[in-house]
Parts: sequence; structure tokens; C-alpha cells
Amino acid sequence: MLVGVGWNGGTETAENESIASVTFTPSGGSPVSLTEVETWQAADQFRYSALYSLTNPPAGSGVVTVTFQNAVSGTTWDNSVDGGIVAGVATFNGVDTTDPFRTIVADDGGSPSGSGSSPGSISVAAIAGDLVFDAVFKGGQDSTWAPTTGNGQTQLWNGIADYARGAASTKPCTTDGNVSMSWTGTETGYWISVGVAIKPAPTSGETYDLTIVTVTHDLRIS
Repeated sequence: MLVGVGWNGGTETAENESIASVTFTPSGGSPVSLTEVETWQAADQFRYSALYSLTNPPAGSGVVTVTFQNAVSGTTWDNSVDGGIVAGVATFNGVDTTDPFRTIVADDGGSPSGSGSSPGSISVAAIAGDLVFDAVFKGGQDSTWAPTTGNGQTQLWNGIADYARGAASTKPCTTDGNVSMSWTGTETGYWISVGVAIKPAPTSGETYDLTIVTVTHDLRIS
């Protein structure tokens, strides 16, 4: 299970929020904590993109909960993320549960709305049979910016909340090397792209079967 979270923390230090925890609660069960894979900040701005993972999640439906906390010690605010949060979750079959990921790649760029750039591409090192996952965040956006995936990518989610746009995609690696993950759009602003290759679990005969199961778990922000 991979959870991608993008959020716009506004412009004031007191508004800045960080993730306190991400949990998955299976139907009729108890919460299980996810592990942070990466959290990336856009330069010195309060714009972030994070990935969290859970290996061998309990079978069946459930709820993913992302809980935020104020990132600045000794300050209080309105206990909300000022500029919006977009999050999504995907589960996968056929993953190497012992060592599921290769090297994390992340990049950021742009500048304030109206003078920045569209999200740049990232190159994710992968081996043939891997499935590359990426999540992109764009701050200062409204509903007019509708990013589209690069060549060969399959969109998993694409949403907007207040002034935050978040999207995610996958792309199979067919040849050992770097896999390009990109998004295009016309609006400008600060952006972050985070990507990682998911390693398949070998089966008898050293063949692989790594597929997306679902992106439909309930998701809650608190």
C-alpha cells in the first residue's frame, strides 16, 4: 500500500503543518501505522509531498487516516492546513515484501503563482519488471489547472483542494535504466515530484506479476 499526500501550508510560519501519522484501519480491525518513505519540501516554502507505505496490508476494505500537527514548536493555529490537502492511496499485488522499493527520487521547482513553471520530469532508476510510482504536488492552484500524465503513465488520482493540486501515476519499466515520469500543464507555481520503483516479488521460474489492486480505500484527513 502506498499513500501519497500533498499539502499547501500557506505563507505564515504559524500556519505550517506536518504529518503526525498515517494509519490504515481495516473494517472491524485496529489501526495499523504506515511507514514514511519520503517527505519533500519545495525549497523554503511550506509546500510538501509525502509518501507512506504499508507492506502486506490486511485484506479487505478499510480507512486510511492522515493526521496533521503544527510543525512549529510553541505555536498554535487553527489546527488545519491553510492551503489545502490532496491525498490518495493505491494497493499492489506481487510486491517484494522484504525490500519493496528502489532509490527514492524527488525534485522541486517553480515560483509564486503566475511566474513559475509546470512540474518538471524526474528520472527514476528501475529494473525491467518494476512498476514506477510517482506523486506530484502543485501549490497555488485553482480548478483550471488540469495536469496530464507523460507518455506511458497511468493516472491513479488527480484532485484539488483549496490551493493544492495532487496527482499520482504509475509506469511499467520494460528495460533496465531510468524511467521518466512527467506531468504537463499550463498553470504556474511551486511544484514537487516524488517517485520510486516498486520491486516485484520473484515467483517460480523468476517471472513477475506486479499489478495495481485498487485505489478506492476510504481516506480521511484529521
